[in-house]
Order: sequence, then C-alpha cells, then structure tokens
Amino acid sequence: MKKIKIGLIVFGLGLSPALFSQDIAPHALGIRIGSGTGFGSEISYQAFLKNNKRLEFGIRMKNNQDYNAYKIKGLYEWVFPMPGEFQWYGGLGLSTGVVNFNSTEGQGKTSNSLLGLESVLGLEYSFIKSGMPIHLLIDLNPKLDVQNEYLKSGFAMDVSFGIRYLF
Repeated sequence: MKKIKIGLIVFGLGLSPALFSQDIAPHALGIRIGSGTGFGSEISYQAFLKNNKRLEFGIRMKNNQDYNAYKIKGLYEWVFPMPGEFQWYGGLGLSTGVVNFNSTEGQGKTSNSLLGLESVLGLEYSFIKSGMPIHLLIDLNPKLDVQNEYLKSGFAMDVSFGIRYLF
C-alpha cells in the first residue's frame, strides 16, 4: 500500500507540470479600459522574466471636467497557469504621476504629483493554441495614491478589461 501511495505521488508530481504549464510570451503589448474610482484607460507592456514571473509597465490617462491626470506604473507579477487556455495573475508595484486640477474659482490650474502603491489580480484567456497571439483579460486594480503636495491619500479600485498582443 505504501508503494502505491509513493507511486501516485511521484506520478502526480511528474504530471502536474504538464497539466499546468503554459508558455508565457517573452513580450506583450496591450490596452486596458477601466472603470471605477481609479485612472481608467492604460497602455501597457509586459516582459517575461522566468519561472512564471513578469514585469509590467503602463501609462495611464484620465481626463474629466475637474482634472487631467497621467500616471506611469511598474508591477512585478506572478502568473499561475490553469488547465486549458486560462491563467490568473497577481502583482505589486509602484506608480508616479501628475494631476492637473481645473479650478472653478478662477484661480487657474494647479498641479499635484502622485506616488502610489499598485496591485493587480486578474484572469486572462489565451488564443495562442488557436494560432492567434492574443490574450483577453479582466482584472481588479486596487491602488493607494498619496498626493504629496496636499498630503492627501486616496484608495481607488478599477475593474479593467483588456487585450494584449503577444510577441
């Protein structure tokens, strides 16, 4: 009985990489459209590191009648393949940016710099096996921005949908 258990464990350990391994493309370029209390739209680039880890860099923009905001971010992400074409990922990082406020009291624009903590938790679907180097994604982006000039901080949450071209 003991030999059977050991045999099953060895077989399972040998089989699990085949079941859950999925190649991560060396590079990806994509867009995210988000909604919520955060920054919204983003253009991003990803670089694969090794052992299911990658770096992601993004440029975000948000404009409305009260302000124009621009932010750059960098994330370190862990990718967890699932059976089939799905994989989920999570990551942590930093961001910095500028917010230009439109004053309604005739004082003109005032600017404010941002420094923030970023995170992401998402699910992506790969079309690689179908011959298309594309990922579709949905993710949550909780973040904490500290506005240096006014010593205000703000928690924001975005839900984003996106597409990435893998190369």
